[in-house]
Amino acid sequence: MTSCSSRLGSYFSVLLVLAVLTGCADEGAQDASHSSPAPEQPELQTVAASDGVQLTGLTVTEDKRTFVSFPRWRDIPYSVAEVTSDGRFVPYPNDAWNGWTAGAGDTTFVAVQSVVAADGALWVLDPASPKMAGVVDSGAKLVKIDLETDRVERIYRLNSDVAPQGSYMNDVRIDAEHQYAYVTDSGLGALVAIDLDTGAHRRLLDEHASTNAEDLVLEIGGEPLRFTDGSAPAIHADGIALDEEADSLYYHALTGYHLYRIPTGVLRDPSLEPSDRRAAVTDLGATPAPDGMMFGPDERLYMADLERNAVVYRRPDGAIDTLVQDPDIRWADTFSFGPGGALYFTDSRLQETEWFEEGADVREMQFPIYRVSASRQGE
Repeated sequence: MTSCSSRLGSYFSVLLVLAVLTGCADEGAQDASHSSPAPEQPELQTVAASDGVQLTGLTVTEDKRTFVSFPRWRDIPYSVAEVTSDGRFVPYPNDAWNGWTAGAGDTTFVAVQSVVAADGALWVLDPASPKMAGVVDSGAKLVKIDLETDRVERIYRLNSDVAPQGSYMNDVRIDAEHQYAYVTDSGLGALVAIDLDTGAHRRLLDEHASTNAEDLVLEIGGEPLRFTDGSAPAIHADGIALDEEADSLYYHALTGYHLYRIPTGVLRDPSLEPSDRRAAVTDLGATPAPDGMMFGPDERLYMADLERNAVVYRRPDGAIDTLVQDPDIRWADTFSFGPGGALYFTDSRLQETEWFEEGADVREMQFPIYRVSASRQGE
């Protein structure tokens, strides 16, 4: 899924970060994080592309409706859009919700990071930190939009205890069976659990080792990933995936090589002590450094390998294989499965923006949505 140079450089350097971004880990961890190539790989297809407007979030419904989100890391024409069959982007659910201006955060999208289709609705996660300048009052929220009527059904507002200044609500998964939403905070490092029936929400594993960035520098395109001022970003809990069969939540810091798992029941139970939740976390070992990730219908966990321009998958036994590796994949950001086992993902090209490359101009860049077949790979 998914910030102006000097301001962002200092912002990230104090770990107030958003959704994105290998290097200095020990040699053994680094070796373990790199996946093995598959003997054959499927064709990488471009579904649509956004010209001059950086996108991050993506979701594809069972009937193949496609939605994307555009973070307000700079001026943008809209926050959420539906992609038409001819590749156009249409503001969704309407112009009004996409017409945010300073001081109007209650019933507009402020700075959307993620969109997820689940349980008959489109869920829009809004960390409400435009241009990474801080969380707007009453702006942080999860918005539920009915996909039949295309109307906003409910707004779950996140209070300042759960979404404090410096937080960046990054990605979300919907647990339809238990009517809960689980969110990662990549800005300060935490998970958030939202009761979708009552609206009650809690901040969990705050600054725990599993939700914090690791002490390393990512290497993208053969170069250390550093801001133009020389500092390195530290992005906390970012990617998130729900294993509905096992009632488990998987999550991963973007700046890191370790995948973690926790039973979802532990996140839903308000009676547990923080120590109980910490004890329930399992370190599943080394993986590549990803951005977004998602379980496929084949029970494999799909994620980016940012350092290798690749998309990989983790088998249930922990083995990691490459699905597709291509120099055109600059920054595989957010994943979604469509009908027929096709994997869709956005390419946000984060490392090529003005934060990391002096003089870069997003307005001259193109940000593609890719599709690749994930069926029967590695069988």
